[in-house]
Amino acid sequence: MKVKIVKLKKEGNRFVETADTLLFDEIFGIRAGKPDSTLYEDTTKAKKGLKITSSNLLLFPLSPAQNQSKFVIRFHSGNTDTLAVKYQRRNVLLSEICGFATYFDSLADIKSKMLYKEIYKEIDSVRIETSSVNQNGQVTHVKLYFY
Repeated sequence: MKVKIVKLKKEGNRFVETADTLLFDEIFGIRAGKPDSTLYEDTTKAKKGLKITSSNLLLFPLSPAQNQSKFVIRFHSGNTDTLAVKYQRRNVLLSEICGFATYFDSLADIKSKMLYKEIYKEIDSVRIETSSVNQNGQVTHVKLYFY
């Protein structure tokens, strides 16, 4: 799943995307019954945080064994937010040589029916851009909005 980080700023009476950076210490996936898997981490000695801009796409792997995946984002401020998505899995035969691939359909934010301010500390909102995750490499699936 490709995730785009979007930083917003207020211009007049509306919000627009900016090229500002956000600082993260770590992003990892939660796997039921298995150790957490680090996806992105600040490994520098200075620990100044990972700088991620709106032009970066982050790759979050979805579980082919379950109908949901969870990702924890640890911010440089010390706060953490958990992004949880659900989906339906579908095995597709690519070819006899390549075999099967798992496609993920009906992608949705599990927390979308709640008030974001009550469940997220840093994330303002989550938007599902494309509800199918497949072999199309040019698509952003999820946008995470920050102020």
